[in-house]
Formats: sequence, structure tokens, C-alpha cells
Amino acid sequence: AVARGQDDGSDAVWDGSGWPTGDGYYVRTPPEFPDPAVPLASTWRTWVLPSSDAIRPAPFPAFGTLGWNAEVAGIRRAVEGRTPAQERIIDYWLSKGPNGYFTASAVDLIERENLSDVDAANVLAMTSAAMYDALVAVWDAKYTYWVARPISIVPDLNLYIPTPPYPSYPGGFGAAAGAGAGVLGAVFPEAEVDLLAAAVEAGVQRGWCGIHYVLDDDVAVLMGCQTGRMTVSMVNGDVA
Repeated sequence: AVARGQDDGSDAVWDGSGWPTGDGYYVRTPPEFPDPAVPLASTWRTWVLPSSDAIRPAPFPAFGTLGWNAEVAGIRRAVEGRTPAQERIIDYWLSKGPNGYFTASAVDLIERENLSDVDAANVLAMTSAAMYDALVAVWDAKYTYWVARPISIVPDLNLYIPTPPYPSYPGGFGAAAGAGAGVLGAVFPEAEVDLLAAAVEAGVQRGWCGIHYVLDDDVAVLMGCQTGRMTVSMVNGDVA
């Protein structure tokens, strides 16, 4: 495991190349305007996905198009209409995070089904591997499309939390949640509806925060669920 970790590519250093400029492209975000974070994450070695671009989504709508303008209008509505109930949901997910929530869900389901130690370890390993691979895939898309964050397009947007320092599309939070739900829903089908509902909520609340367009999170949850199902299929021997 240590040797694999030392050979996963995560120690690569970015030379600053490949950053496009112009309307609609990512720029440093307030309040601290740092350099973009982990731009080479797409080069990290995956566990299940054959490559970081294996599930790369279609491009974000081009700047100034009807699709682009609809996403900007959507995030304005989400933020301007944010309710106290939505803020409580945001706070909940900030305290849990996808990893915390779906790991705890896995443990609860493992105990409820009284799985053996080997089966329990397998479920937890699949959940972690799927979340990791989903994030590698998301970072591939982020630094392929370099989509500007909402705050860069709407500077007066009333954010609930500061914007993270990397491109907007797709969202990482929803992808990790979708991956957890994808694995656990396949292993524990009786819990799938609740798990998928949680993943969708985890994704959509990032739009309520004002840090993601709605499309970012819709696509992210889909990518995560797909990675989760692929992980279970691989472990079950359905694919090479």
C-alpha cells in the first residue's frame, strides 16, 4: 500500500501551464485569490477507473449562450431564495462531509446486516476507492474546462461559504456523495432510495451556498453514482 501510494503521481508539481484566459474561464477567487488547487489531480493513479477521463462529462455551456445564461440565472435564484431550512442543510453537510456521512452509513448498514469482517472491510474499501476515483475524474474535468466560479461572474453574489480555489465544473462534493451512494446502494438495495436522496441533497446544497452552478452538482452526482456502480461491478468480477 505504501509503495502504491508513493507511485500514484500525487507528488507531481504543476508548472502553471494550460490555464486558459478569456470570458467564462476560471480566475483566482476572493477573498484570498490563491493559485488553483491541485491542478494535476487528474494524473493521480485511480483504483477502478481505467483513466481519469473515462467518465469525463460534456463541456459546460459556452460563455454567453442560452445554456450559460440559464446557469447564471439559476445560481442567482438559488442564492437569493435561500431559506433558513436550506442553511441548516448546508450546515449539516459542512459538519459531515461526504466521506463522514457515507462512511457512517456504511458502518450502520454493515452492523444492521451483521456482515462478516471480510465483507465489512470490502464494503468500506469499495466506498473509499469509489469516492477517490470520482474526485480524480472530477478534477480531470475541472482542469479540462476551467469554468469560472459563480462569484467571478456575479461579484455581488451572497455566498454562504467562501468559494474553494479551483474551477467550478463539475462539483467535487456531489461526486464524492454520489460515489458513496452508488456503492452502498448496490450492496444494500433496500437503502438505495435514501442513499441517493442524501447524495442529491449533498450536491444541491453547494448551489444554495453560491459556490457552484446547478449543473455542476447535477453532473457531479451522476459521475459519482457511475463510479460507485463501476466499483461494485469490478469487485464482483463483472469486468476485467
